[in-house]
Amino acid sequence: MNYTTEQEVRYSQDGNNIANVQKEGADTTEPKLRRRPLAELNIVDNFLFNELTLQEDDEQSREFCSILVETLLGRKLENVTITPQRSYQGTDTDKHGICVDVQIEADLSVSKESGSESDREIYDIEPNCYKDDDARRARYYTALIDSYSLQSGKKYKKMKDLCLLFITTYDPFGEDSMVYTIERHCREFPDLTYDDGISIIFMYAYGKRNIPNQKVKDMLLFLAETSHEHASGDKDREAIYKMVEDLKNSRKVGIRYMKQFELLDMYREAGLEEGREKGREEGRQEGREEGREEGREEGREEGRQEGREEGREEGHIEGCEEGIDVSTKVLKRHNSGKASKEIAEELNIPVERADDIIRRYEMA
Repeated sequence: MNYTTEQEVRYSQDGNNIANVQKEGADTTEPKLRRRPLAELNIVDNFLFNELTLQEDDEQSREFCSILVETLLGRKLENVTITPQRSYQGTDTDKHGICVDVQIEADLSVSKESGSESDREIYDIEPNCYKDDDARRARYYTALIDSYSLQSGKKYKKMKDLCLLFITTYDPFGEDSMVYTIERHCREFPDLTYDDGISIIFMYAYGKRNIPNQKVKDMLLFLAETSHEHASGDKDREAIYKMVEDLKNSRKVGIRYMKQFELLDMYREAGLEEGREKGREEGRQEGREEGREEGREEGREEGRQEGREEGREEGHIEGCEEGIDVSTKVLKRHNSGKASKEIAEELNIPVERADDIIRRYEMA
């Protein structure tokens, strides 16, 4: 089996079960994608994680989830029910919905102090290989899950406790910590207990600080780099690894994995066609705009040309009319016996023009 290196896991994006492998310092604006064989997948990859939570043997799925919660959070679950890939619709048709990787519901831990009167608690486990504004994502997830957890007419104290656990192969907050526990508190009174029943925990598989214990460290590394080597020496990891091997060797699982790619290709082609059509429509719109602008420019040029023609024609007519008027005035004064110099002074025209009009008149 080929195992994914730590660097490959750190830079993988498995939202569509495709590894996005980048080297340190590489340009990440245009990721280089490659499809990995099923045998190379790790538990943090969405497809394999989802298969582990919906195995044909429900007991195995519950065992997998129980081991994760007990190992990573130190909470022993009882009367466990799991819902793989549970969807929560947005509060309206135009609002964003979510699909949690696995939702676990179990009896409330006796040792946990809580203001909730519910006897059940909810765990949402999200393996993440890609960064996506984690803080606000967690905020939205808690809000939407809570909106479905309280029945009409029930008091708020009946709300179930909720724990969001994000398992990441990247450092979500840049402090190289293995564990980030997010809690609400009162700024003015830091020691004031403020328990709203929500726990948000980020666990970074390669964190070097705040390591809870060796068992947690080994489990996180095993989830990020799933191999026989990382499973050996611990019965829980070995039990999960056996589940993983059984799934990878299953013909049904292999077919489902390939179907993922067919769907991906179908969606990509549909997206490309939608993009092409949108591009064509935008092109047509731009063409119409450019055509209108060219038409307006051509119209303006034709208008200018027509204006020049009309102007020349009007100027010609006006010039003719002016010439006839001046000639009439000159000849009228000439016939009354006035000299051309006197006529030119009265009409404010050159004497040569007066002489020319008189000469043309006498030659006619």
